[in-house]
Amino acid sequence: MRRRALLAAVGSGALLAGCVDRTAPTAESPTDADAGTASGTASDTDAADTSEPVDIDSRFYTEPCPDLADAGWWIDPDDELGCYHRLDGDEAVLLEPASEVGTLGDSVGMRLHNRTADPIPFGPYHWEVLRYDRSDGAWRSATDRGAIEDYQDHVEPGETHEWDVHLAVDGDAPDDETTAGETVAFRPGRYAFVVAAPDPGDLVHAALFEVEAGDDPPVPDDALPDPESSAFRDEPCPADLRCFHALDGDERVYLHAEPETVALGEDLSVELCNWSGERVSFGPDHWAVKRREGEEWAAVDERDIRTDLGAEIRYSGCADLGGRVTATAADDPGSGAGIEEAVAFEPGEYRFEIDARGEDWERRFAARFDVVEE
Repeated sequence: MRRRALLAAVGSGALLAGCVDRTAPTAESPTDADAGTASGTASDTDAADTSEPVDIDSRFYTEPCPDLADAGWWIDPDDELGCYHRLDGDEAVLLEPASEVGTLGDSVGMRLHNRTADPIPFGPYHWEVLRYDRSDGAWRSATDRGAIEDYQDHVEPGETHEWDVHLAVDGDAPDDETTAGETVAFRPGRYAFVVAAPDPGDLVHAALFEVEAGDDPPVPDDALPDPESSAFRDEPCPADLRCFHALDGDERVYLHAEPETVALGEDLSVELCNWSGERVSFGPDHWAVKRREGEEWAAVDERDIRTDLGAEIRYSGCADLGGRVTATAADDPGSGAGIEEAVAFEPGEYRFEIDARGEDWERRFAARFDVVEE
């Protein structure tokens, strides 16, 4: 990447440089223990002294800056972007992560440093969290709040402003000047914390961080449905299946159908959910719909079923395998078809089954549902 031209001189230091190439890390990255200042308080940095560079040791030093094309509504893709992991360390204004790794349920600190001789304007609520999508390499907004474009506050010379980014799974984070993460439903993966300090130019500052599941990741309040409330609670479950209606209620991996009674022409949600903290593999085509015929359950979908378990639910979340319940099916649905194309439903008792595999287990999950007339 290129080193952008110097925008202006402030005091004895140059203003923030954009993305630059670095060859190797130089020192230990900062940790929460040596963060230096409390949230929103001043540091001891000499405002006029930028001659000593900041040692930057980033786990992302070989990565490019995020592409802002799909980032968020307030971020201009043409804005100058200064990424912590691509800086030289002699910049006068920079955003620094207290840690580049966080665990679900905890927080990571972010510090906006002003090492110039003049105040710099910024908005304590004018932040964004971007999530990296590994499927297509795009960075997209992970928030549902909109940025507050208010630059009435300043970071004084030699001071820092700090945010604690709360890594909540349900987006429930405090909303004040020294916290961030509100409305972000964090999952394990790569993120970027982004802020703007627009004087003297349109400058956007970013710091990357990884979120890990941890040993016992938190679960959103509404993520674990209650099997005891199932209409099929009293039905037996075959020994080779993990039927939702027969679960204890504390399982972190399960298959759930909703509603349990669906009319022809309506939508059925069938979700394979993983809140275990480990990767769960499944085959998006490796499923079957079975209908009760007397004492037996017979498959009613007409398609070629792949046997590989090539898809993943990474640590936490759900995969929706449902669709419209219709009385007709495609002539040749083949692999990749959903229930709307693969199954000709009629009123009756049904079971959706799918295989999934964890780190040291493999089993077949099942979810009961009934189909009734329109």
